[in-house]
Amino acid sequence: MSAADAERRRDLAPGELAREIELQVGGLLGAMELDGPCGFFPMAGMSVAKLFGRRIALIGEAAHVFPPLAAQGLNLSLRDIAALVETLEDARADGKDIGAAASLKSYGAARRGDISLRTNGVDILNRSLLTEFLPVDLMRGAGFFAFSMIGPLRRALMREGVLTHQTLPRLMQARPRRARSPQAAEALVSCVRLKS
Repeated sequence: MSAADAERRRDLAPGELAREIELQVGGLLGAMELDGPCGFFPMAGMSVAKLFGRRIALIGEAAHVFPPLAAQGLNLSLRDIAALVETLEDARADGKDIGAAASLKSYGAARRGDISLRTNGVDILNRSLLTEFLPVDLMRGAGFFAFSMIGPLRRALMREGVLTHQTLPRLMQARPRRARSPQAAEALVSCVRLKS
């Protein structure tokens, strides 16, 4: 909603605000009742120009802030952590100073594209939710309808939100399963027999 609508709604009594929410969702969810105090926050996002410096690397909300849409901030933060761990492991393995800006440069390069894509994507989605321009409204409605009706599309978008199609840090990649030796399998069966 617009900032003016938010300010107006902030001053409403709980029952009046609940009725406005009911109207906003077209009665789709039935009667609304507020359970506790309400919070108001701007639907805005931001990201920093540089993710690293000498002896510092920014991750999570120190590097990017999102409105709470589809948990993108959390998912980005998890990928930040995994990418930073990978960068530090690689620097240590190469005998480099893990805190040097030169060592952290690969972390910044690895994260920049993902953060930019998510920041812009969430911003576009947020702006589409606020506009009342009919063509945008129709496109948004068609997109939400397709998302709800087409299972493979919904699963693909959900996967992309959690595990991006871009190269994932090693910590987030599936590890190949190791084959067990016959002796290990026999020991495992023996343990199961002993416990049962």
